[in-house]
Amino acid sequence: MKYRAKDFLEQGTLPSHQQGKHAKRALLLDDEDIKLAARIWLHSISPKDHSPLALKKELETNIFPKLLGVLITILEKTT
Repeated sequence: MKYRAKDFLEQGTLPSHQQGKHAKRALLLDDEDIKLAARIWLHSISPKDHSPLALKKELETNIFPKLLGVLITILEKTT
């Protein structure tokens, strides 16, 4: 609060609120190339074959190794 008052007195404005604006960790699915590859794959298969498990398998076996050059395992359950 003290710093905001100082900014207001010196500059006549309050600093913008920054809390919660930055992701705590980077998400692989935020990568545009990965999103595009997943979207292309989803359009290439029958809608009846769409499932979270099928997407997980495609990401782990094809998309991540091809685009990132590493094997990555996605957990099926979150904590």
